[in-house]
Amino acid sequence: MADDEEDWEKAAEITPKSQKSDTKAPKPSFAETIAPIQIKIADGSQQIEIQPSVKLLKRNADAKPATPPPDRQTPPPKSLEQRQLDYVTARSKIFGESGQPPAKSS
Repeated sequence: MADDEEDWEKAAEITPKSQKSDTKAPKPSFAETIAPIQIKIADGSQQIEIQPSVKLLKRNADAKPATPPPDRQTPPPKSLEQRQLDYVTARSKIFGESGQPPAKSS
């Protein structure tokens, strides 16, 4: 028991995350996160390392904006009668003229 008490006294104090210091390392830029690419020749005689670069391009100020696609005409909404007629027609195509699903045969 005495050893447990000594260990308890020697233990470091635990601080919640909210109380820890906010010293964080700065985030690397996107260009710094790109790893070099290593290329090997098939016969193993050479190995080349290439560091990809990032180049941001600026759009020409005189460039015209992209033309939007022409507006598509949406058909007017169907009436309730037309939707019911379409339903009956589709059902007859699926289940036959009777409009009833085929009976299950075991």
